[in-house]
Amino acid sequence: MEHALAAAESSWRRLADDPHLDDLEALRQAIVYQVMFSAAHPEVLRIMSHEGAIDSPRIRYVLEHFVEPLRPLVERRIDRLVAAGRIRQVPYATVHYLVVQGGGARYATPVETELLGGSHPPDADDVRHHAETVADIIVEGLKPVSR
Repeated sequence: MEHALAAAESSWRRLADDPHLDDLEALRQAIVYQVMFSAAHPEVLRIMSHEGAIDSPRIRYVLEHFVEPLRPLVERRIDRLVAAGRIRQVPYATVHYLVVQGGGARYATPVETELLGGSHPPDADDVRHHAETVADIIVEGLKPVSR
């Protein structure tokens, strides 16, 4: 877990810190990365789903060492996007769960995936397509609602 999460944390940090990326594009790329990470490491989401259901030192360790250190970096980009009127204000946890749990569930639950008509294991093109689709849906869903 630690090895996989350290790699994920490094990639998220790189995207969150990259001053050359537009904030919305950085968020989109991070979502694509996270879904592809979930496809490569479905065990992480399976373990996190189990560990997140009970209070334990393990879940607290993961949050303290891998999730929370990234949060301010991601929130800075989100805050700038909100301030510019490019996305609406949403709770950080909402975005977190949509990206991590929602995008990766297809890979963490292979039996359900097959029963719903998906292939397991998926090929690289299928993973990329799913990741891009998830990112597009989330980014579009974050845009301000016209009234």
